[in-house]
Amino acid sequence: MMVNVLVASVTGIAAAAQLVAGGLAWSGKLPGNGVVGLNIPEVRTSRERWDAAHRIAGPLWTLSGVALVFATLIAVVASGWMWLAFAFALLCAVVAQGVAGYMAARSAAVWAMRDEIEASRNDAGCGDGGGCGCCGDGAAEASEEPYDPSKDCGVAGGCGSCALNGSCEQSAAAPLAGGGHVNVDAVLRAASQSDNSQR
Repeated sequence: MMVNVLVASVTGIAAAAQLVAGGLAWSGKLPGNGVVGLNIPEVRTSRERWDAAHRIAGPLWTLSGVALVFATLIAVVASGWMWLAFAFALLCAVVAQGVAGYMAARSAAVWAMRDEIEASRNDAGCGDGGGCGCCGDGAAEASEEPYDPSKDCGVAGGCGSCALNGSCEQSAAAPLAGGGHVNVDAVLRAASQSDNSQR
């Protein structure tokens, strides 16, 4: 009987502590500390992460506390095969505790991966203050076709096929009143070609 009281006392204290911690974690009111709570570096980076991770673990911590309560009640009257029920209740408490830690650690890993992705985007300059669009205008200008003056007069084949080709050159040029020059030979050739085409 003395063994029953001793075991029940230990499991009862553990159940009370587990229920209190689970309730505080579930409600997001567990204070940050180095003794009680998840010992995961990603969880301890901010108060928001701490509360979010413990809200995930809180329900299972509470379930673990309930299992310890059942173990305590069984330990008070346990004898013979009833110790198997006590061991099963303890096993349930340990499993719930382990699953809670796994789920919280998985969430912390997801948060860490998201932080790495955001950091890589910022390092690449694609954030709000980045320079991804700094070369947009230049790229658009570079993609434009070079200016072709033959498009202005509708000549197919470029300026080389135009009858007036070379009419603005300086050689054999006659001055205009405005200070420009006209290639007289080129104008005469163009007129001759025009006459031949009309015949």
